[in-house]
Formats: sequence, C-alpha cells, structure tokens
Amino acid sequence: GSSNEHEAEQAMIKSQQLLLKHHIDAKYADAVDEEIVCLKRILKQKKENAKMRAIALILETFFVNTIYSRGGGFVYLEIVGNAVNIEIADYVASFLELELDIRWLQAKKQHVGLKGVIAKNSFFLGVAKGYCNKIKALKNDYQKDAMQALLVIENKLADAKAMVYPRLRHTSSGGRYCAASCALGEQVGRQLNINPGLHTPANHSGICLTYQI
Repeated sequence: GSSNEHEAEQAMIKSQQLLLKHHIDAKYADAVDEEIVCLKRILKQKKENAKMRAIALILETFFVNTIYSRGGGFVYLEIVGNAVNIEIADYVASFLELELDIRWLQAKKQHVGLKGVIAKNSFFLGVAKGYCNKIKALKNDYQKDAMQALLVIENKLADAKAMVYPRLRHTSSGGRYCAASCALGEQVGRQLNINPGLHTPANHSGICLTYQI
C-alpha cells in the first residue's frame, strides 16, 4: 500500500518470487503421490472479448492454466490448478474486472483522442502484455534450479489441463488493432501491482479431479 512507486514495485516482485519459492519447496518437500487439481469457472459472458483475454493472460502468471469453454449461449473463462492457486486467481480475476475499466477511464481522461472499442480492446491487451512482460523479466533473476522447477510446474499445469479437457481445441481471435492504445496499456501494465487479499478460503463450486504426478 506504499505511495512510493518504487517500493510498491519491489514488494510486487518479492511477492512473485515468494510465490515461486512456495511452489518449488512444495514440489521437493511433498512426498504424496497425488495432487488434487481443481477446475473453476470464474467469468461468464455472452461472447469472448479483449477484456476476458487480458484477464486470462494475467491469471496465468499466478500458476493456473486458463480455458475458454462454451455452452448455452455463453462463453466461460475457467481456471485449472491446485486449490490455493485457484483461490488466488479467482480473487485476481475479480480485482481485474474492475481495475481494467478504472485504468481505461483514467487513460481516456489523460489522452483526449483515446476512444472507441478498438482503442479500448487494444488498451486492455496492452495492459496484459505489459504486466506479463514484467513478470517474465523476473525470471532473469532466478537460479538454474528455480528455472527447472518452474518448467516442471508449467508442464504439470499443461497435463492437468489436458486431463480436464482431453479434446480441447485451440482457437485464435483477430480484430482491428490500435498500436498507440496498446502502447499506453503496456505502460499501465508495467506499473500494475496486484496484491492478493487474505481471507478464509470459501467453498469452491468448481470441479475437483485427481491426477498422478
């Protein structure tokens, strides 16, 4: 909560490093042969849009995998991971739903020519790009064993995703693009700090599966 931007940035970096360390320690300390994998639907919309894609990209920096599923005339954003990471990512998604709109309104006030759906979509995706690039840069400080552990974690998430949806198809989305708006979004994303709240875990409504490590 510091007003000092540099101090807040360092706190965010430290929290990401601690989150990775927790996963590395758990990987080597856990002697259990099985791990519970949870699936939870967190967003529901009539159609997929840039804001949903931006949220999904940012969520994957919190050690969950994201899935788009469709049914009943809606598109759902679902997350796969262990229970703790699902809890954190669910909170982050709720935070981003409001925060992205707030940042867009702030950007429009500061830049009079910034308007329209194309600019807004490009801005949202730019925020995600800026934030994710910031997190990727943190990996340069990781030791070799930490990088190897991170690769194991990412592979486990991919396996869990394949188990939940074995016939999952990959789709791509297009659309018009505003480079200037995206660049502004990247600046915002690099300064974005997400501080997960502390609370008593709620009962999950998602589906829980078990897979062999």
